[in-house]
Amino acid sequence: MTVAWSLTMTTAGRVDTIIDTAEEHDAAVTAVLAAALDAMHAAQTTQLPHSPRYELRADGGLVALIQTGTDDAGSPDHAEAAALIQRIEVARSVSASPR
Repeated sequence: MTVAWSLTMTTAGRVDTIIDTAEEHDAAVTAVLAAALDAMHAAQTTQLPHSPRYELRADGGLVALIQTGTDDAGSPDHAEAAALIQRIEVARSVSASPR
């Protein structure tokens, strides 16, 4: 069964959405987490001046809603947002997937 997933990134004045499919639920969650991590690294590399919000969905359900915080200098803390995605993936790997 094919499962849809989406990543919506919202900043001041802009909304971008990526939509794709995966073979099953766990693969869709993994894919949306990877897409979010890529988006966060891209935002850090390009030094995006806004603090994006990321909405991750798989199979119609909310996987995560992440608002990028700020660092000590007041700049968007893209690295900490990416670290949160990595912690979510680690937590998934050591626990059963709730359904």
